[in-house]
Amino acid sequence: MKKLPWFYLPKLDARPGSAVLAADESRHLARSRRLRIGSEIVVFNGLGTTATAKIVDISERRARVALELTAYAYHIEGRVRVHLAAALPKGDRQVVMLDMATQIGMTDFTPLLCEHSVAKFSVRSAARWQKTCLEACKQSRRPWVPRLHQPKQLPEMFNTGGKAGRVTWLADPRGGNVTAVQKVGFDELILLVGPEGGFSPGEWELLSHADIVPVTLAKSVLRTETAAVAMVSAAVTRLGI
Repeated sequence: MKKLPWFYLPKLDARPGSAVLAADESRHLARSRRLRIGSEIVVFNGLGTTATAKIVDISERRARVALELTAYAYHIEGRVRVHLAAALPKGDRQVVMLDMATQIGMTDFTPLLCEHSVAKFSVRSAARWQKTCLEACKQSRRPWVPRLHQPKQLPEMFNTGGKAGRVTWLADPRGGNVTAVQKVGFDELILLVGPEGGFSPGEWELLSHADIVPVTLAKSVLRTETAAVAMVSAAVTRLGI
């Protein structure tokens, strides 16, 4: 059976009816995907709800696509939140990191501000990240769009409340094999990935006293975005989610 293309519909009511795609999604449907009236698609709201929809009207001039909605479903989010907290790589490598991490199973992302960080956070970048994560969900058929959090310095990652039920892994070539670490008894897994320049002595001092699990990913030295994606993949595989 052919897989139906996915489109984003944030205001998706959980009942049969009609809906209209936003202008950018309508243009993508009509011009890029070249779908026609009568074709079926899947729409999702990024919060777990999906619906099958039939195209009933297309107006390319007005960038408007009308839909008839049927076959609703709600998808429960995974039992463990996979929260990537990574230093930012330069330029387009940020997009590559978030695209791949989202497809694999990242549920949350926090930009990690480190003393040796090579890239800075910007509001413009955050808007681009949101679009990247959304497109990755459409590509991978994921009904939950990852939550993007405000940037934090390393101490802030350990000063938040509600630590019960949380486990933190640190990408560290001196760490243990990921297959040996705990995989039950928590509902949030934080994945810490530092900058390519490494953590500062002060940051290492903080980490040495934190309740974290160092894990090794490869014998080779990895770029930040590679380590981040490898961490998410290792977590999803280890937890079976």
